[in-house]
Formats: sequence, structure tokens, C-alpha cells
Amino acid sequence: GTDREIAVNDFAAQSWTFTDNGDGIVGRWYWTGDGATAALVGPDGALVEALDIASGAPIELPEHLGLALFGVQLPDALDLRLADPDQQVRALWYPATGELRPWYRGPAKHARLTRVDGDRVEYLVPDATDPNEGSLWRADLGTGEAHELLPRIGGPIRLDDRHYFTLMDHQMVDDATFSHGAFYTYDLVLADADTHALRRYADDVSDFTLRDGALTFLDVHGEDPGLWAVPLP
Repeated sequence: GTDREIAVNDFAAQSWTFTDNGDGIVGRWYWTGDGATAALVGPDGALVEALDIASGAPIELPEHLGLALFGVQLPDALDLRLADPDQQVRALWYPATGELRPWYRGPAKHARLTRVDGDRVEYLVPDATDPNEGSLWRADLGTGEAHELLPRIGGPIRLDDRHYFTLMDHQMVDDATFSHGAFYTYDLVLADADTHALRRYADDVSDFTLRDGALTFLDVHGEDPGLWAVPLP
């Protein structure tokens, strides 16, 4: 039942509210996926405290600009934005070892990490006009080499090394019966990284699940409205 002080937030007046960037992360705590490390976001969006949950011991923070908000949650690392005069730089920071592993250098401000498997990472570079879609890349952290897998895709759901399920062509639909007065529809697509072929399973759906090799989707405004199920090959 003992309480132990682990950090002091002396910027509470700026915390937990949306800033000009619309992020609302100042004053919030973020954890690695395994729950072993917690880190506090400060007034400028960078981490100001980090600690080991088991011991309560502080962890030294690397030099960085801020915490990346979008992308896959990592079991033992946090995704950081690093300072660079010419490029946007993103890196995986492993608090347990202090290791900092850059995974992206380039012009895209909001590159989104989608998968990490050892030295191999995959990430989405959003399109400048449509943040819901972009190009999918694979990089080797050991060599620093990166190559494009797909020139255009929505948020990828990896099925295997070659095939990715994705949502594309997002459109806002005005509907007074919906709680917010509008909702998005999208097309369900299977993308082939070898051929760049896009196979469309359904257009303008409003919800879906992908489970045990079967795709189930809700069609509200199509020619044949209803709940549909389609097996994936």
C-alpha cells in the first residue's frame, strides 16, 4: 500500500487539452506494449520522464523532438521523432537497452510504422492529398536499405509476405440517422506486393471484420444492402 512519487507534472495547465496540432497528448503517459516502460509527454510534445515500471527507476531519455502518435504499438520500444536539419527522421527507442534504431529518413512528416519483425520493418508513407492512403515500404534496420512494396494502399493488414488486405477510397456520407450526422465508407481491397494488382471485394461498405480467413462486411447504401460474408482465397 505504499505510494511512491515517480514524476512531477508542473505543466498541468497545459496538459490533457488539444493544442494547435490537435494532438491532446501533453501530460499523458504512454507505455511500451509489454507494460515495462512508461513515459510522460511534456509541453512541447517530447518525453520528459521515463521509468521502469517494475523498479520505479528513471530511464535516461535520448535526444528527440517528440513521440510518434500513429502506427503499430511495439512490445518493447517507443517510436520517436528525431531532430534533423534536412529530413524527417523516425527511430525505434528501446528503453531497456537505450538503443536507438532509425527506420525512416525522408520528406514525409507522418510516415506510419505498420510492422516490426526483428531487423525488418514496414511503414506507410501517406499521400500528400489523402492521409488514408499512401505507399507501403519495407526497410532493413541493419543495412538501412528500403524498397517500395506497393505504390498505393490504405492502412495495410498483412496476410503474408506478398498479400495485404486494405481499405481504400474513403468517402464521407451525410446521414442524419447517424449519431455524428455522417460516416465514412470505403472499398475492401486485396493488394499483391509482387504484381501490384488490387482485387476489390466490395465497394462503399461501412464496416467489416476479417477473421479466420473470412471477410464479413456491412453494405448500407449499395444496390444490395445487407450483411455479407466472403471467403478469402
